[in-house]
Amino acid sequence: MKQTEKILGIIAIISTILSLFSIPFIGNILIISLSTLSFLYMYLGSILFKDIPFKLVIKQENFKEYDKIQKFGIYVMGMALSITTIGILFKFQCWPNSSLLLRIGLTGILASVIINLIKYNQIKSHNFSNILKRAAIIGVIGLFFMLTPRENILEIRHRNHPEYVEALKNAWADPDNQVLWDKVEEENLKILQKEIKSSNP
Repeated sequence: MKQTEKILGIIAIISTILSLFSIPFIGNILIISLSTLSFLYMYLGSILFKDIPFKLVIKQENFKEYDKIQKFGIYVMGMALSITTIGILFKFQCWPNSSLLLRIGLTGILASVIINLIKYNQIKSHNFSNILKRAAIIGVIGLFFMLTPRENILEIRHRNHPEYVEALKNAWADPDNQVLWDKVEEENLKILQKEIKSSNP
């Protein structure tokens, strides 16, 4: 499971970098990698944090050392990392509600870090060290994206498509104007057509 997490993380990083160079359809790979990583944190967080093979998950003795507070902290951390990961994806894609997702996720990470730090200072468990490392990495990345204006991300990602950038900025300024959103869809369709054309010379 830990290896899967690393692979997905590497794919997400590479996809993010390549997205800045307008590589056709690379955004789809980014979406898949971050969505899968979010799923792992949401439903399999305790396995990743404890660093045990997936085949041993059904053995309850692998989790008997956790008390109720520890289990709660691990659950909150898994949820928070999952939400933050999706928030990062939404912010990079310039999708709605990204800032809300990041605020919720980062608040959850902070709460879980406090809980786990208390327990870590008591028992010095390697498992909690794993949790805190992930919280630091995802938390810093999430905080960076939360503090970065979406306009800046839009301008960097689509610097080769100024018409799309302008159309989306206008739609953000007047979100109830359907004509502006239609213009966004029109410009987005042009980008997709260019990507298809470039991938099929």
